[in-house]
Order: sequence, then C-alpha cells, then structure tokens
Amino acid sequence: MEMQIRTGFFPAVPVLMDQSGVLDEAAQLQYANWLIAHDITGAAVWAHTGRGLLLSQEDRLKTAELWREQLGDKLLICGVGSAEGPSEKQIIVEALRMADDAKRCGADALLAFPPKGLAGPDATASIIRYHEALTQVGLPVIAFYLYEEAGGVLYTDELLAGILELDGVVGIKTATLDSVMRFQEIAHLMESFPNKALLTGEDRMFGYTLMRGATGALVGLGAVEVALQLRMFRSWQDGDYTSFVKVSRLVDYLAESIFVQPMEGYVGRLLYLLSLRGIIPAQAAYDPWGPEITAAEQERIKRVLDLIDAG
Repeated sequence: MEMQIRTGFFPAVPVLMDQSGVLDEAAQLQYANWLIAHDITGAAVWAHTGRGLLLSQEDRLKTAELWREQLGDKLLICGVGSAEGPSEKQIIVEALRMADDAKRCGADALLAFPPKGLAGPDATASIIRYHEALTQVGLPVIAFYLYEEAGGVLYTDELLAGILELDGVVGIKTATLDSVMRFQEIAHLMESFPNKALLTGEDRMFGYTLMRGATGALVGLGAVEVALQLRMFRSWQDGDYTSFVKVSRLVDYLAESIFVQPMEGYVGRLLYLLSLRGIIPAQAAYDPWGPEITAAEQERIKRVLDLIDAG
C-alpha cells in the first residue's frame, strides 16, 4: 500500500451540500460514481477541500462511509486533526478521536492536518508529538504542509525532518500554494528520506512539482477534470514528455481559474465547474464556508473549459 500512496493519484474531494448546509447524499453518490470510473488510485475525504475540520462528526462519518463503499479496492485517505484548542493535550485528543473515526470507517491512511494551535517558536517538539500520537492509531500517516492562509503552519526543515523520522509517517503532502522556493526546499529535504513519499498538493504548479521530485499527487484540483490531469500525471510517469508539456499547459489554465483570490472560494469554484459539466446538480454546488462565486469567476471557468474541450 505504501507504494500505491507513493506513486498514486488521489483527488481531494469536496463534500456536497444544499443551500441549507445539509449533506446531499444522493449528489455525493452521483459524484463518487463519476470520479471512481477514472483510473484514480483512491480519494481523500475530510481534507481541506472536503472541509474536514469544519464538518460535524455526523456528516464526516456519512461522507467517509459513502466513499469507502464506493471506492471498493481503491484507497481511502482521511484528513484528521483538530481546530485550535486550549492545550496540546486537547488538540491531540481531538485529532485521535477523528483518526479513530476514520479507522472505523475503513480508512487506509491518514492525512495529518497541521495543528494550528501548536504553532509558535517552541512548537517543534509538540508538533512531533502530535504526529507520533497519530501513528499509534495503526494507519500510515501522511504529514501535511499547508499554506498559512488555509490554516496551515510554516514547518521548518528541522521540524519536517523530525516528523519524517517517525516510523509511521510514510510521507508528506505539500500545499504551499504559490511558494516555489519553499517547495524546492522541501523537495531537497526529501532527498534525505528516499523511503518517504513526496505527494504534490500544489494545484497552481502541479506539473512543475512532478518534475521537481513529487512521485504522487493528492490534489484538490483533481476533484474536477480528472481525465485531463491523469493524462498529464501518467505522461510524466511514462516518460512521454511531449504529451506532458502539452497537457500541463491546460492543467495550469484550469488551476488559474480555480485557485485565485479570495482563496477560500476555490471549493465553490470546483463545485460550480462540476455542476457545469452536469456531474452534480446545481443545488448541490454550495460551500457553506466559502464566498459566493461571482459572475466574472463563472465566465473565467467557462472559458477555460472551452480551451480544454478544444484540446
């Protein structure tokens, strides 16, 4: 399974809700069936795209159980963590509770949200203990370098090395958003950990990060236009660089229409695109935690889809 994680393609999937903020299970099932028809390695629920730390426990469980059933032999990765808490102990307790729920739902691996409540100049030991506690659940743990605007923590190289030295941590997903320099530094660090996976979550520089050392992908962008991104991903793995360059250009255009400011609107933009394609009903294209999608944003997405369809 570690090799599947290391070299796999995992869309981080959104949760589908109606305008009242009620989970739309029928739409979620419709979307899952569409996604799973592609050659994906698995899917990640409860990640940032799936609003994992914001969902109620009931909605988290319903979502994970649905995806576990539909994925079959494909891998299920569950994001786990804690909202900012009053103490290290409370943060770890909440994260372990979420991890236990994930394990009961049949998760194959955990994606460890950065513990925002432990951030600070003296946080290194606390954050390593947080990851060590999650490894005791008995599932492979993927560390998560997430940009600050989305609730992440700026992990230092020293801290990342400490996390990666843990036996139960199988790799790291990076989502720096737009920091090429920080990704390069992490890629260089990973050369000291050849048995650990570097998974790209870099939607705005997806193709580049494959060239720079990422061996797998766990991306929110992968929730839409999956066939296009799989063509790019497989072209790179197969050494078909002519195809890779051509398709990477289209993937970049797609990312440029989704991952723009205000950044928390990206989930709503993904949902809007899915509704445009007829993959989900329009009434399920609603993100309660993000801003409303503007007419200009809608037009930009439509133009990019025209480019993709034209090849």
